[in-house]
Amino acid sequence: MEQLTRKLKQGIKNWSVRQGFNLEDRRLVVAVSGGSDSVAMLALFSELVPELNLRLDALHINHGIREEADRDEEFVEKLTQDMQIPLIKRKINLGQTSIEEHARHKRYDIYREIGELLSADILLAHTSNDQVETVLFNMFRGTGPRGLYGMPVLRELSPDVSIFRPLMFATRRMLESYLKYRNISWRQDYTNYDINFSRNYIRYNVIPNLLARFGENSLRKVTETTDLQRELVGLFEERVERLYINLPYNIYAIPCNLLQRKNMLMFGEALRQILSHLDAPLSRFNNDLVRRILDTLESRTIDLFEDFRCEFFRGFLFVYRDSLLPHIQHRLEARLGRHSVPSYGDLIISPGGENRDSLTHDGMGFASLKISSSSRLHIANPSSGETFHPFKSSERRFTQFARDKKIPRFLRPSLPVLYIDDKPAWTMGAGISNNHSVSQDDSLYIHASLKGPWIDLIENFRHYL
Repeated sequence: MEQLTRKLKQGIKNWSVRQGFNLEDRRLVVAVSGGSDSVAMLALFSELVPELNLRLDALHINHGIREEADRDEEFVEKLTQDMQIPLIKRKINLGQTSIEEHARHKRYDIYREIGELLSADILLAHTSNDQVETVLFNMFRGTGPRGLYGMPVLRELSPDVSIFRPLMFATRRMLESYLKYRNISWRQDYTNYDINFSRNYIRYNVIPNLLARFGENSLRKVTETTDLQRELVGLFEERVERLYINLPYNIYAIPCNLLQRKNMLMFGEALRQILSHLDAPLSRFNNDLVRRILDTLESRTIDLFEDFRCEFFRGFLFVYRDSLLPHIQHRLEARLGRHSVPSYGDLIISPGGENRDSLTHDGMGFASLKISSSSRLHIANPSSGETFHPFKSSERRFTQFARDKKIPRFLRPSLPVLYIDDKPAWTMGAGISNNHSVSQDDSLYIHASLKGPWIDLIENFRHYL
């Protein structure tokens, strides 16, 4: 059994080197639930402290769900006292929310908090058994390339804190054998035996049959395969990142030539990455969502979930979040000078001079506009059904004008407009009104310019669309 201990300790060191996670001289926080895997990890790392010059702390999170939760906490308190390892305790209040998903997010928030507080990395005690269970579970419910490599061995929580799973090379049976040899007890979570839960069914009904046929060494082989899969996925993700465009307001544009059945894998990964950037709950992302979009290749808006949406327009699929789009909540009165237009940029209004060479009718980021001595100015979004008379063109609704200017449907209610005497004079980034254009004979006029994310967005549309 001493040979098993040496094998596990050396395995931890070898696995860490392979994953690019140098253990020496680190401060580490060991997450300890009280189960056999986490107790074994704590014991093994306590033995590695002098060899690797480690500074070790333990962390126990009480979820307060099971009746035995407080007794688990008491057990971990006694265990860490016996091992003379400082213990940090946290309790999660889950309320009435979805327990599993919410609990996981809460745990990761705690890991990040404790890691940053102590300038430490977090160790989680998942084994090769857990990795195989995860991959099978993902496959049975449907997954993409990421799901086929299971849990990441090393994951960055913040620039200064990482999660590392140092026991992924080991089996649960190896760890339990080690604990028995060291005469260390552990706690049993009896909910883990309820095969009404899919993961438990895989653990007790599927994997034993696989091990009986292929042997326990097959767990290590699957884990090594997931390691290779993770490397391949990393290369694949880097390539996909170059296929879509990141625009202001966290709007993303995917070229429609990627939206073909033969490119379903790449499109699905692009969509997953974008939803991750938008802080979407990725538990809602699946292949059915990808297929629903691919089956709707037409110019309309698709509700994904919550306020996440996408829209086809001029050869692109735009993915966005409603709550991040700009809006002018209340009309903003304007006069000569600089005005900050929240979410849009800085608007500068200055008096026109005698030099008519600077006049512009383009209306992109700059406009020359005719006024009277008593004119009143304000900024607002156009109201529903409102019309606009573009320079040297016919009057039409703002929605039609915006479409002609290559502005997608979902952004048309966000158009920032400068009004003169309650009449739309300049649709910023799109064009000026024919009624307010300046001629050589007009003596009173203003220059208006807008600089900021809205103009940047419109310039991108002009470039790509």
